[in-house]
Amino acid sequence: MNYGVCLEMVFTEHPFLDRIQLVADAGYRFAEMWFGDLTPPKSAGDAMKSKQAAQIRAAAEKAGVRSEERRVG
Repeated sequence: MNYGVCLEMVFTEHPFLDRIQLVADAGYRFAEMWFGDLTPPKSAGDAMKSKQAAQIRAAAEKAGVRSEERRVG
C-alpha cells in the first residue's frame, strides 16, 4: 500500500508549490490536491496562480511526487 498526502493539509506555512518538494523530503511519493477556492489564502498565497497545471506538473516531476487525485470544488 502506498500512502499519499493532501497538499492542502500539510506544511500550510509554506506556499502551495513548495509543499510538493516538502512532501517528497518527508518520504512521500504520492500527493493529492484540491482545486477551486478551498485553499485558505493565508497559507497558500494566490491559490489560482499557484495551482496552474504546468507549474504543478513541473514541481511534482522535479520532486518525484505523483499526483494521485484532484478534487474540484
